[in-house]
Amino acid sequence: FQDWNHIASLSPLDAMLAVLDLPDEARKLLREPFAESQPLAVPASPEAPLVGELTAGAAAVAFDFGGELRGWPLGGTPGRMAPWHQPELDPFDLARLLAPSEGQRDPLRAKALSLVVQGHRVIWISVDTCMAPDNLVIEVNERLRQAGVRSDLTLVSATHTHSGPGRINARPFVWMAMDLHHRELAGRVADWCAQA
Repeated sequence: FQDWNHIASLSPLDAMLAVLDLPDEARKLLREPFAESQPLAVPASPEAPLVGELTAGAAAVAFDFGGELRGWPLGGTPGRMAPWHQPELDPFDLARLLAPSEGQRDPLRAKALSLVVQGHRVIWISVDTCMAPDNLVIEVNERLRQAGVRSDLTLVSATHTHSGPGRINARPFVWMAMDLHHRELAGRVADWCAQA
């Protein structure tokens, strides 16, 4: 029995910890302070409309969930919470809070559109995930910079599928729907976006 008046008086984090039966690993991580991410820089709009030749390109990259990624949990709903290890589905112990994936039926993708006018480039990436957190956008921008791709504005939007990879969001308040953040797995999604 929960005293809901007491629960309502708690901070969101304390209320979540009081109500949910979370593994100790998750409780410890949720108690650690979240390092604020760097702010996303939004470029100033051009003073005049850009007029001139338009160069456009588009591409799509299918996510490669190779053998070492078997069991990567799906992100998008706490209804799939299963905080116990399922070695038959998750041989590499990738799932922490959510149930591991049972396989892939339809390919998940990152699709990109690049538009250039008067040397100004805008890149728009659509990715088959539940959300596109700021840490993903920052990592995609870094990979593009390392590849020598200059963009005045990079937009990353999620298709909001509940059948895409979890563990990509660094903000603890969404871990119950996305599973605990895992830098390497989030990096794979950033790689796929940058490849597109």
